[in-house]
Amino acid sequence: MAKTKSMTTAEMKIEVDRLFEDGDRKAAKALSLICKKRLVEEAAVKRVAALSD
Repeated sequence: MAKTKSMTTAEMKIEVDRLFEDGDRKAAKALSLICKKRLVEEAAVKRVAALSD
């Protein structure tokens, strides 16, 4: 699995699909959770930015 810090969320989703197809469900699930966490964090940042405007 690639380093997640340097991956975009779109790249993470592609990697999750690839891992799932390769049968590595545990790694796919872990990467999926990391991706979801990042999406939630990005949404929170956008909300805070919208409130400060």
